[in-house]
Amino acid sequence: MCQIKNIDEMDDTDYFEKKIEMILFFFRKPITFMSIVVKKMKRLDTFKTTYLGKQNKVTSEKDSSSKNSTNFLSSDFHPGDIVMIRSKEQILRTLDINNKLDGCLFMEEMWQYCDTQQKILKKVNYFYDEANFRMCKARNTVLLEGIYCSGKFQRYNTNCDRYCLLFWKEDWLEKIK
Repeated sequence: MCQIKNIDEMDDTDYFEKKIEMILFFFRKPITFMSIVVKKMKRLDTFKTTYLGKQNKVTSEKDSSSKNSTNFLSSDFHPGDIVMIRSKEQILRTLDINNKLDGCLFMEEMWQYCDTQQKILKKVNYFYDEANFRMCKARNTVLLEGIYCSGKFQRYNTNCDRYCLLFWKEDWLEKIK
């Protein structure tokens, strides 16, 4: 038994009508269409300034005198090192009004680890920003072994189940010799 009773039902003359209907749909909703176009353009501009601009800047800095150049990937912190998380007062001096240092948020649940010794799990060079759907470069940031986000936020009614590692800026840590 055939699924299509009449072979004429398979005619694809409606193909162009469907495409025209899709195009007209976008023009019926110009705000939606324009917001999509603007978003795409912003992403393209962000890509150009973030990646292409920095590549040219880095190469020109390498060509110039190397006395003043600093490599942000080189630091005293390496995986396996034991570090002391600084006191609350020391960390507060590094934070801005939004509890951030260089864009990295110091979350409320991180205060409990102040004045404790921890082991560095890994240095973070890049991470995926899920809010903006892009890869970001991290500077002077590490992950500590066994310290995870609890997923409890005061703003939300439900808890997050992802169990993410917390980002720690190297300015919040002190290496133990």
